[in-house]
Amino acid sequence: MNPTWRVMSPDGGHPMFGFIPSRHRRVPPGTGQLLFREEGVEYEQIKCVGTGPYGELIFLAWRHAAHHGSTPVVVKSLGGLQPWKPRRRLEAEARLLSGLVHPGIARVLGCHSRGTQHFTVSEFIEGHSLTKLLGYAAMRGRPLSEEFALYVCAQVAGALHAAHSMRGGDFPPWGLVHRNVCPDNIRVDRGGQPKLTHFDLAGCPLPGRETLTGLTDPLGDPDYAAPERLCPRLVRARPDARLDLFSLGLVLLELLTHKHLYYVATVDQRVARLLLLLRLAVHPMSREEARSVDQLAIRAELFRPSDVEYAARDVSEPVKAVVHTLLRQEPGDRYVTAAEVQAELLRCLKGRTLWYGAWRAAREVRQLEREVAHLPHEAQTVGSYSARGGDSARSTTTR
Repeated sequence: MNPTWRVMSPDGGHPMFGFIPSRHRRVPPGTGQLLFREEGVEYEQIKCVGTGPYGELIFLAWRHAAHHGSTPVVVKSLGGLQPWKPRRRLEAEARLLSGLVHPGIARVLGCHSRGTQHFTVSEFIEGHSLTKLLGYAAMRGRPLSEEFALYVCAQVAGALHAAHSMRGGDFPPWGLVHRNVCPDNIRVDRGGQPKLTHFDLAGCPLPGRETLTGLTDPLGDPDYAAPERLCPRLVRARPDARLDLFSLGLVLLELLTHKHLYYVATVDQRVARLLLLLRLAVHPMSREEARSVDQLAIRAELFRPSDVEYAARDVSEPVKAVVHTLLRQEPGDRYVTAAEVQAELLRCLKGRTLWYGAWRAAREVRQLEREVAHLPHEAQTVGSYSARGGDSARSTTTR
């Protein structure tokens, strides 16, 4: 079985891009809908893959250039009837990221306007999202290797450090915060290089930018939001780069164990007792109600270091120490910078193997694909992957 091209997560989350289907690799010019043309370069739609947090349409498209051939790109499109803020938000994202060049960050290639239509063009990362890889690993019944988790998260930490320390000239860092670090927004390309994508919700508390990239914008994926984002009134510290580090800690824990801290059994029990005391559990709640942002805020407030220890009980001690520090409730108790996180993860990685890089990560992904391809068809289609249903929820379909 060849890897399936998933265009949207089953739960309606962020658009997911997989491998370009083989039928699109040889699409001749002029057979698809033209999105727009810019200085002789045509952007031809392959498929609309969903919508972004501000209502923008997201397309997978071909970029046809006369002397440079055709390359796949991601195009975000916003119509003229949208409020001013989403349009300015797309432009702000393009401006902020146009100068941010890092091997671990998907590049924004340009921002264009055609009448009332606004377009942002970004690099397409051919490969898998971490959500899809977690789903594949759940299909075969065991997580990816600890080395893979350390390598991927170390590279993402390096990308976050580049974003957090971004500055203009001799001025202080801008304080850019991604605010939506989650498996959907981390991709591993065909060469094994992890890439951080979707800076749509990035916060940047600079004068003149606060109304566009304010730190009170939508949550993104609330399952990976730090306590200070879910419970802003209970955390005195102003949200900063450390909330990205908490989100990265949740991703690292999930890669290592297929468990999500907010939904481990010990937190489930504590939340149930609290709801019973508050008489909120008189009427049975639906799964959707139980997973609301309010419920997540309760979980983010109630988890303890003992819950982290329970979730990471099978993880090696050096890595477990890093997970504990990343997943502190109080921002001041976490690592201060992503560079520190990257150094610690690389130290742990070197303690396990002499060398682990992009080539070995790509080889592990290919091995995972082969194992999934040989599973019975039923094992590939039953359920849906989630680490958010307590210790007993282990599903299989990828996002």
